Amino acid sequence: GDCSQSCRIPLAKSSADPETESGRLLARQLGEEGLLAAFVGLLLGGLASYLVSGLLAEPLAARLDKLVRALTRARKGELDSRVDDPTGDEIAAVGEAFNWLMDSLGEQLEEATGEQRQFRGLVEEMREGVVLVDNLARLVYYNPAAARLLGLEGASVLGRVFAYVVQQCQLADALRRALELGTSTE
Repeated sequence: GDCSQSCRIPLAKSSADPETESGRLLARQLGEEGLLAAFVGLLLGGLASYLVSGLLAEPLAARLDKLVRALTRARKGELDSRVDDPTGDEIAAVGEAFNWLMDSLGEQLEEATGEQRQFRGLVEEMREGVVLVDNLARLVYYNPAAARLLGLEGASVLGRVFAYVVQQCQLADALRRALELGTSTE
């Protein structure tokens, strides 16, 4: 036969066909029941989502709160602050990074403290006077030999401008030149 023309074959109408009376009644019933089923489904789905999110959000919030408390303690200088979170997820990874950072800071602080003690031990025993000033020529440290040589009296002079403390023009001028050049003077 000729395939170039489409053939129309009449089909029998079913009861689900909206063009028949029974089809319209069935569509109306399915429409009302379907609408009710969809509403109940949405309501149950929303309730389930609310319950599941509440169950998940509470532990998540508690874990984040633990992390924030540890950060707050660290900010106050408590370098032994740690976060223990064995879950292995992203929040636990942040906790592990925080713990590594606290360990690293603790080691660096311990090293710096040791170096400072060593420096002070050496400088305190020197016969030569050692004076440290900041970039504004304020006195931040002096050893006992400098106190004897310059007649400095106690810690009340710390933070004051060196030239006003020592009242020795040649020494103050030497310090001013050293600060301008960025070198030390002897």
